[in-house]
Amino acid sequence: MQQSTRVILLLVLPLSIYAIFFLLKNCCEPEGDPSLRKGIQLVRYLSAPKQIKQSSFLAIYPQGKPSDFVNWMFSIFGTAEWSPPNFSLEMEEMEGTQTLSRGMPLLPRDVRLFPFKLNAEFGKQVVVKADDAAGLILVEGYLDPKTPPNQSEQWPLTLPGNH
Repeated sequence: MQQSTRVILLLVLPLSIYAIFFLLKNCCEPEGDPSLRKGIQLVRYLSAPKQIKQSSFLAIYPQGKPSDFVNWMFSIFGTAEWSPPNFSLEMEEMEGTQTLSRGMPLLPRDVRLFPFKLNAEFGKQVVVKADDAAGLILVEGYLDPKTPPNQSEQWPLTLPGNH
């Protein structure tokens, strides 16, 4: 192989790999604001059967409905289960490492979570709602409370042993 061919391969190959990575990252990245996604991921994590089983939820609400979950999540017992807000790198290093090792998403410091209804006084927020008739947890992510939700998701509340 000639020297010039090697040089071209050494230049072209890394650039090609970078271009492929960039294209795949942009086409496969979930839509919406990353901070709102993390807030929604925290709600999804807390409502997962494994987490419900390990939390105080079933002790307080043995026949838990989605509205019971929202009430519990925002109670003193439920908020104790949330990840610590990452106010600083020190907090992230001290508590975040332990939280991440458990797989719990961190709630970004610029996102607030609210039960059942939108809070007009705060900007970026995730509102956690319930549809007991359908057995669903509903979440809506807002960048601005004066506009419609930017992200919406819903999933069934599945109690441990009921899936």
